[in-house]
Amino acid sequence: MRSIELQELMAIAVDVRPVVDLGGGRRFVPFNGGTFTGRDGLAGTIVEGGIDWQQVRPDGVLEIDAHYTLMTDAGETVEVRHAGLLETGRFSDFFDRVNDAVREYLGARFGFDGLESTTDETLRALRRAPHFGLPLPELAAFLQDCDLVKFADVTPALEECERTLAQAERVVRTTMPATAARVPFDQEGVSA
Repeated sequence: MRSIELQELMAIAVDVRPVVDLGGGRRFVPFNGGTFTGRDGLAGTIVEGGIDWQQVRPDGVLEIDAHYTLMTDAGETVEVRHAGLLETGRFSDFFDRVNDAVREYLGARFGFDGLESTTDETLRALRRAPHFGLPLPELAAFLQDCDLVKFADVTPALEECERTLAQAERVVRTTMPATAARVPFDQEGVSA
């Protein structure tokens, strides 16, 4: 197995309001704003109004579901969702989210319903796409790995999740229009 090198995407500083405790281990933290800086000059602010829902499980693990918006210095908005899937060992859920994000992106980018298409249908649609830019066998291997997790109940390891995220980023970066902003994915498979 080849080694994987992770690189920090960005640093985020969030201004938060006081925690609201709902009882039973359920709480949320409202976001008051904040800033971010990252690779390739990526920088901006966190739009006020984001929220981090939290659940403390009986085993003491904190499950999170953060949802907020970044506003880049260039005036572009980026919706972010982070559910802490890797941190809580929910690797199959992580794979599903990355898979869905890539399929939805490919469908929107190349004009087909990516979320409702099988892997074979996706590959057929992309064979007809002009200037696809990524070798189809590489994409086929990525989609088939995702299918094994989703349909054959294969449980991936953390390293496989990290590799899949890197592959997903490569798919998107390789197929983006030349004029589009190059914004990488976060660890939940959502553009960040």
